[in-house]
Amino acid sequence: MKAKLALLLFIAFLLLAEPCLAISRARFIDAGRIGLSPSLIASLDSKVAVYDASRSVLAVLDPGSGEVKEVNAPGDISEMESLDGRVYAVSWDQPILYVYNGSGFREIGLPAPARSLYPSKEAVWLCLPDEGLVLGLDPGSLEEKYRFKASCAAGRQMISEADGLLWIISEDYRTVLRIEVESGARVEKKLEADAVALEAYGSNAFIALSGDRLIKLDKSAAIIGSLKLPEGSTMKIYLHALGSERIIYVAYARWRIGEIDGQSLREVSTNGTAEYAAPGPDRIWFILPNKKELGWAYYSRPPSVLEFRVERSDGAYKAVAGVQDPDGDLSKVFLILKRSSPGVERLEMKEVGGKWIAEFKLKPGEKAEAYVEAYDAAGNLGKSRSVEVYREVATASTGFTGTTAAQTSPSGSPISGYEVYLAGSSLLLLIPILFALILSRRRGKRRRR
Repeated sequence: MKAKLALLLFIAFLLLAEPCLAISRARFIDAGRIGLSPSLIASLDSKVAVYDASRSVLAVLDPGSGEVKEVNAPGDISEMESLDGRVYAVSWDQPILYVYNGSGFREIGLPAPARSLYPSKEAVWLCLPDEGLVLGLDPGSLEEKYRFKASCAAGRQMISEADGLLWIISEDYRTVLRIEVESGARVEKKLEADAVALEAYGSNAFIALSGDRLIKLDKSAAIIGSLKLPEGSTMKIYLHALGSERIIYVAYARWRIGEIDGQSLREVSTNGTAEYAAPGPDRIWFILPNKKELGWAYYSRPPSVLEFRVERSDGAYKAVAGVQDPDGDLSKVFLILKRSSPGVERLEMKEVGGKWIAEFKLKPGEKAEAYVEAYDAAGNLGKSRSVEVYREVATASTGFTGTTAAQTSPSGSPISGYEVYLAGSSLLLLIPILFALILSRRRGKRRRR
């Protein structure tokens, strides 16, 4: 009985554990205000290329300056990707590869319509299901460099390549094929569910499966990792690998951008039904077509305030904070004081010996609420919980005294709706555990009788 109770308490602890910090919250640009109805999107380094099918234009937008440059574009683009300052696009109905190089579009004829597209340093990879072919074009000359006979499924993220290993989802969506580009050596792997999206990184491949699973394959196509995603995630999903253990995904129907780091999973909201995500060097882009908005979330994660206390120091008060930034781009740390008068005061803290320090004074009888805000280079906020500071009125017996509320652990960031959902879900999950515990105790009493 004691073992069962210990196990149940351990499960409860896991369910009630506070969520870790996720990637940056989403930010938005109103594309409708500049006359765009975004259909597809691709990153061009610090800029973003937006395809508007209703006007047959490609608009290149600089988010920093707001500058927009438009060029005429084909009206039948079905998929669009980018690499090294170029935009590659295909029509699923025409045997043409369109290439935008900064001034206009160039057309490259293909043996058949391409139904999946993936540009890499090695080649611009094209899946031609009607011909049972996978072509690799040289990124510089755009001449054919590789040709493989292979069954390939139609759809975005059905083909991917990294480190000379080409990964292909077959037309049955239940088989993944890995080809060594130089030798042509092949390995096949049967999947237990339909593949929805594929992303290669290093010698590994990540595959999202129907039923909300993400698996990781090694070079031999053996499964070396598996993770269950929140329900509904793989109805339609986009994957982008930042490392061998860190994956960003956009679950379109669930309004979520997710970050997987090892076996941990964290999410932020897209604030609407997202479409057509595209990775950039420092952020993931996506479209909110119903709102005619462009959205993005920086890969950078918010700082954490791991420690915060207020000490009395030579007739004043000293705030001490320990701050950690997971991506090493901590920018500034502020002490926020909410005084009864004159109001809110914002003091920039200085780093001293690995801690962030700021000093302030209170008048006799004055009370203030104090907390810390930490910002990284992307503008992400990590925030501590508040500490109440009060200076008593000095008397002959008490002299100078000050009190603070008990120290509290940091929240890391403002509580989101998703975190409220997690907490509620966790409490609901505890109900059957407690019910099982009660039944177990009752059965034990009956046996003793």
